[in-house]
Amino acid sequence: MTRYTRNKLILVFGLASLYTVGSDAAVLSIGHRGNSLFAPENTVAAFLACSNKADMVEFDVRVSKDGHLVVMHDWNVDRTTDGNGAVSNLTLRELKALDAGSWFSTNFARERIPTLEEALTNIMRFRRAAGRAQGRPGLDVRG
Repeated sequence: MTRYTRNKLILVFGLASLYTVGSDAAVLSIGHRGNSLFAPENTVAAFLACSNKADMVEFDVRVSKDGHLVVMHDWNVDRTTDGNGAVSNLTLRELKALDAGSWFSTNFARERIPTLEEALTNIMRFRRAAGRAQGRPGLDVRG
């Protein structure tokens, strides 16, 4: 895998094919860090909770010590996992060992930090199921 040097990427993954801008513009529903009202933010469970509810999903991506892209809002894992330390100082294996769900609810115990690939794979699964496979996903990269 290519090593990435950006410290943080913010991704907005568009599930809606088209929308217009103007007085007749549709209101879009955006799952901020997934559906973080019903599942722990930036987890596969949060992305799946957007199914049939959100037009877009927004999430943040950080780079692990060994160069993997992982979905995490904060620069460290302290707030949303049972671990501590900077994402950039932990390997993917170390990040995958952390519990990213228990802080939210015991129902989400053992929820893991997803890689970018895992997040996109799960979002695309419900995008196709909703009949929104046409068009290209949107990507907003901010460094």
